[in-house]
Amino acid sequence: MIESSGWRDELARIHANALERNPIPKPWPDVQKRAHTIGTIATVSFITALSLDELHDASLGLPEADVIEAAIRSGIDPAIIDHYPESAVLGVTNSIKGSLMEIRVDELIQSGELPLPEGAVDFELASRTAEGLDGYFFDDEGNLIQVMQIKASSSDFIIQEHLERFPEIESVYSTTEAATSASEHGLEGVIDTGISDEVLMSDVGELFDSSLTLGESIDEVVPQLTLLFTGAELAWNLYKGLDKQEALQLAGKRAGKATGYSTAAWFVSHITGVESARLVLVIGGESYSWVVSRLDAEVAPSISHMTGLRSHLSGLGFN
Repeated sequence: MIESSGWRDELARIHANALERNPIPKPWPDVQKRAHTIGTIATVSFITALSLDELHDASLGLPEADVIEAAIRSGIDPAIIDHYPESAVLGVTNSIKGSLMEIRVDELIQSGELPLPEGAVDFELASRTAEGLDGYFFDDEGNLIQVMQIKASSSDFIIQEHLERFPEIESVYSTTEAATSASEHGLEGVIDTGISDEVLMSDVGELFDSSLTLGESIDEVVPQLTLLFTGAELAWNLYKGLDKQEALQLAGKRAGKATGYSTAAWFVSHITGVESARLVLVIGGESYSWVVSRLDAEVAPSISHMTGLRSHLSGLGFN
């Protein structure tokens, strides 16, 4: 029989055991709260993932940095490459490919992946216009000991042509395809760099495929950046403890305003024909929106406090 002084403890123990075996379901409002939190996190994750994915897509197909460098080395402005007539495209492509080959051979030699000739300790590319040669090898005292030629081609034809014109420059660094072809035809002194002519052509081709106008670049980047900033602001507001529903409403308003600014900017640039106007108007609109939101955040609490104080004083008979 349970003593009267311990019946409450025994009842509490029985209740605790029962809860362990059959926990009481959480109240519906608590379930709603958890679902809302999960939904908010999912929304932030989706917006961020979408933004990053779009920015990644916008960057796909952009040429490698050394391809841009190769175009400049060839005296070609990458920004206006689409303006060349079709009849000049092949010549432009071959010129950039040749420069790209030179840059990559230089990198391989400097990194030690391509060995230096005996006695050489340093290498330097020649100017793009140097006739018959593309690079110099120096000894440890800085003396020139050998010159070389670099050939980017799918066959050994241009190598044979070079050796006929400049028989004294026997050291030729070439693409794998050209070196294989040269070996089949018994040409000596041709060094396989391991660089593929097919890869060179593909990389140079990206320079033509990725040439965007300013307006196209804005179309690609601005909307994605706006989404990314909206998602970041939403996450920050939630981190600061702002009510989830209010944070989502603010994010929706920001996205709506950004869409409005972008649309208005498109109309202005379309009417005026000035593509750069879009970027100025979008950035200006976003900046204005940010300043207003910061002022609201600072001033609204003060106004609310003053309104409450005035109501309180009126209730006390002060007018």
